[in-house]
Amino acid sequence: MKKNIINLITILFATSIITCHDNSVNNIDELNNEMYTLETCDTSFGPGVPEFFTKYFKCVTANMSESGDYVNIYFNSKPPYLSWYYSPDDPNYTSWYSLGENYYQNPGQIIGEDLVVSIPINPVSRQETNSWIDNFYVNGEVDGGVEYSMGTTGAALNGVSMFNPCAAPGDVIENEIYSFDPYAGHPAGSRYHYHTSSKGPLEVLELNGLTQNTTPGLADIELYGIMCDGVPVLGCTELDGSTPNNSDWDAQNGHIHDVVDENGTIHFNRYHTHICYDELSEDTNDFNSFEKHEFTPEVSFYTLPGQTNTDVCSVSDTPIEPDAEISLDYNENLTPSKYSLLNFYPNPFNPTISIEYDVSQFSIINLSIINLKGDVIDILINNEVYPGFYSIDWNAYDQPSGIYFIKYEVNDFVEIQKITLLK
Repeated sequence: MKKNIINLITILFATSIITCHDNSVNNIDELNNEMYTLETCDTSFGPGVPEFFTKYFKCVTANMSESGDYVNIYFNSKPPYLSWYYSPDDPNYTSWYSLGENYYQNPGQIIGEDLVVSIPINPVSRQETNSWIDNFYVNGEVDGGVEYSMGTTGAALNGVSMFNPCAAPGDVIENEIYSFDPYAGHPAGSRYHYHTSSKGPLEVLELNGLTQNTTPGLADIELYGIMCDGVPVLGCTELDGSTPNNSDWDAQNGHIHDVVDENGTIHFNRYHTHICYDELSEDTNDFNSFEKHEFTPEVSFYTLPGQTNTDVCSVSDTPIEPDAEISLDYNENLTPSKYSLLNFYPNPFNPTISIEYDVSQFSIINLSIINLKGDVIDILINNEVYPGFYSIDWNAYDQPSGIYFIKYEVNDFVEIQKITLLK
């Protein structure tokens, strides 16, 4: 039996003291001295993007493709927290410190990139993998089969790249943990990424009030991201917070059933995998006769529209299919016929609420938050906006519990809605 390498939960995550409170602009060419965080990064969703993405993702732009077959997710792979892999002159930089014996710092340095992954709405199962993925496929090597390619193969909830679990030739993937930062990420060249579970995506769930604990294995709900073929990557829970039935897991901790959230909404009936373990090691199993799998999935389960059975998806700087155009013809269905606040959720909330609104014509929009005294405590938008449907988040982490109001103002139109912050 090979020696267990390290307990990630106690070493990587219990030692982290990272906090992010400053403001920033999500811009690859960012020249200011403010931090890039979940509270300040740009997040936007176009019309028709499924709720799975609008509910769980931050620091991304997501639009439907022309045909409606894909959700195009644009992201820059910059972690929205402190890391010693940022340049020393970057506001997100922190000095390296050892997480344990044999730990070291990679030579790479984070530079934001323009990436896009086109997630299929209706992926098709491969013939070879539609019943069972076993150790013949999941062998830790990219050997010309249907493994995800080396490099970025998916997007995490916080806009960071997800890599496959195969190390570079000659390396052992388990040994790569020694160059991880406290969020279990590191760069390949300039591209920061994850191979395994991280509290980074779980902090998105915390921001949205879906978990109070961001330690992998202990969170109320654990979701990390989605692979380029549409496979969701979860942790030690299903999407509703329940414990997975690991008796039917395959060799990469995958199985198929309805992916249901805590409200009972069925987002998919789809193959998905789980990253759930106590120790990162090269042995033991998950009580299903397979070697324990502690990483992102290795084998691509689905093909994309128009692909052959042996084609594998990828992530690039251009989408598979361009974004759908939002017509500026006011008679088109994609253009709102009036101004309104469409939705705001959750309500009550803690500490983040999503506010959806529509704009019927090019206008100056003012969207603000007002307290019970009538004071404007935050201005979310005060700018010219094109016609369309929009969503924006308000984070009330620095506000006390109580009743607040959303004020939506366009020309002579004013709408006010009550919201409740419960901490």
